[in-house]
Amino acid sequence: MVVHKEVQLEGCNFLRQHIVFSLLSGFERTFLSMIKKVTNGTEIKTNKNGTELTFRPGIIQGGELEIDCDVQRCVSYFLEPLILIAPFCKKPLDVHFTGVTNSINELSVDAIRATWLPVFSRFVLADQNAELKINARGFKPDGGGSVTFTSPIKRNLRAVQCVGPGKVCKVRGLAYVCKVTPSIASRMIDGAKKMLHGYIADVYITIDQRKGPHGGLSPGFGIFLTAETTEGVFYHGEAMSRPKGLNEEQIVPEEVGEQAARRLLDEIHRGGCTDSSSQSLAASFMTLCDKDVSKFLFGPLTICSVRTLRNLRLFFEQMFKLEEWWKVKAEVAGKSQYQEGDNHNKGKIHGFDKMGENSAEYATNASSFAAALRAFAFGQNYQATGQGGDVKTFKIEDAVSSMEVWEYDELPDTRKKSLQNALVALQIANDLAT
Repeated sequence: MVVHKEVQLEGCNFLRQHIVFSLLSGFERTFLSMIKKVTNGTEIKTNKNGTELTFRPGIIQGGELEIDCDVQRCVSYFLEPLILIAPFCKKPLDVHFTGVTNSINELSVDAIRATWLPVFSRFVLADQNAELKINARGFKPDGGGSVTFTSPIKRNLRAVQCVGPGKVCKVRGLAYVCKVTPSIASRMIDGAKKMLHGYIADVYITIDQRKGPHGGLSPGFGIFLTAETTEGVFYHGEAMSRPKGLNEEQIVPEEVGEQAARRLLDEIHRGGCTDSSSQSLAASFMTLCDKDVSKFLFGPLTICSVRTLRNLRLFFEQMFKLEEWWKVKAEVAGKSQYQEGDNHNKGKIHGFDKMGENSAEYATNASSFAAALRAFAFGQNYQATGQGGDVKTFKIEDAVSSMEVWEYDELPDTRKKSLQNALVALQIANDLAT
């Protein structure tokens, strides 16, 4: 006899996650209708007042679907939970959405495609990748947008070890205009580039001008920016015009571009191996993957991510181990790249702390180099053997605010790893000093 546990939840916050997690874990209007279409045997009952909901999950079916999302919420509201259950369907998903593709204060379809699908691909290894195609853009209040989402099936997700975000190497963007003059797109691009000037040189923004049925039923314009790192991590920032008929002053195109650039820079500052909007997706897939340890670097957790972790514990009884990144970086800095006990030419670490100048010589082997880095990064005393063989103790009162590392002789290519480790230690020192 199988005993099913009943979970009672109050409030409408995170209703989508409650429904999706109950589907995936085995626990017992437009969105609920979509869930009934995707699944087979699901029972959904509401009372006469619409204040109570009884949900009995069925089998995740998948297949080809047509979903009208209306115009109250953006298509992404319905797309987010569908991406969570897509790999576990019996048939590959091929879903056609109609409604609003871009809306103020909501995640756009462009953001889902740019930041969610790369995270999806890290966990889901299949012959075909998930695809999201924008057939027509739609703005509030009338909508008229069209989106097609296709996804492969893969019951077993792979564990992911992703703790290196890399460095931002390029910025790409898309300025879209629908049923307005095309010159607005160029003005948005100028505003975005003006804000990004001085940060990175590789910035390229294209124009997406839609006419007729491909431009939806309402006029509007906006800009979407992405920053890609050397490790394939994507951050995004977006902004758009206010909807037609809203009793608020319209934003000029230059301000729209600047606003999107600021949001992109804010995401880059948050850091992590995923955009803040897709933290909940990464955490969910980490819970649902095979019995192996996954490790993912997040920036500051959003409110949605915190609630997601709580819901994952409620439905799957899984807990996450959270570590602060500066402690993880300390472990990285403490491990030298030289593990063979090499004894190369002498070098020097030179730093400035609150008490003045400090410097220490070291031999470029594993133990000596790691000890010197730890000392300067955390303000510890460090003993080093000088060139004459005498032992010197360097008292470092506090973590340094700047650091230089070099060797007396020219560095061979195989030994330049030490400089990379020094940069990691410098970042630790700067974090601790502030």
